[in-house]
This record gives sequence, C-alpha cells and structure tokens, in this order.
Amino acid sequence: MKYANQKEIVIKRDIVEKASGKVYLIAYQDNLINAMTALSHTAFKVYICLMFNKDKYSLDFSPQHIAKISGIHRDTARNAFQELEEKGYLVKLDDKHFIFYEVPKITGLKPYEEKREFVDDDSGEIFYLTYKELQEAVGKEDVLSLWEVAKVYEPKTA
Repeated sequence: MKYANQKEIVIKRDIVEKASGKVYLIAYQDNLINAMTALSHTAFKVYICLMFNKDKYSLDFSPQHIAKISGIHRDTARNAFQELEEKGYLVKLDDKHFIFYEVPKITGLKPYEEKREFVDDDSGEIFYLTYKELQEAVGKEDVLSLWEVAKVYEPKTA
C-alpha cells in the first residue's frame, strides 16, 4: 500500500538456524523477550509487525496500515516508530530511509550524519560520504549494500 510521505524501511533479520539449539518461532525467543522488555506494548506491536517480513525486504511504513493490523491508533503507531528509533531498532539513514534491526545493532550513532569510506575502483581515490551523499553519487540502486560493507570513517584526533 502507498500513502503520502511514507518512510521506506529495509528489514534486517537474523537468520534462524535449526541447528543452533535455540528455541525459535518466527525469531529467536531471546530476541523477542528482549524486545518485549525494552519496548512499550505499542512499540512492541509495531516491532512484531516489522518482524512479519523476511530479511532484506523493503516496505513503506504506513501508520494507518500498522494501526489496522495491530489495533492501535495511527498516532500511537507514529509514536511507537519514534520509540523504535530511539532504542536502536530502527536506524535512520536519511529523512525517508531506515533500517529495522531485529536486535538493536547501532546505538548512539547518527547514520544520516555518519560518514563511511569508499574507494573509487578506477582511480583509487578515497571518498568519505554520508548515506545521502553516497545515494546522490551512485543512485538508489544497491546503495544499501555498498553502505553496509563500507568502513566507518573515524577522524583521527591529535
């Protein structure tokens, strides 16, 4: 479903392996328990709605759709989205792009301001770009895969 001003979310899921010995349903039980204890009940409902999707699936966030399937109000779904971002389950890349993590992976960082290192294959020149700058340089296709494998730029301090 498409609505005005949607935010695209790329789903990042853990791969459930039967041989791991962990109890699983849709996800590892400890991941769900940690999310239940870390999140408000409405944010947990939104978390579960995002967990319905497979790894690397991209969807457009619709508070109205989330409200409909979870039984919460549309404005509450927006607030829950913000809570997921504050607690590291959703990581903002730019104004309209986020990555959802089953288990918070990045805390205290601002990826929309963070720079990563990229090397031009032809010239060998090194560039330090934000996600948005990378997107402008290479286009929307495959920008997420380039971003995820790039080294985080950490300026040297004297």
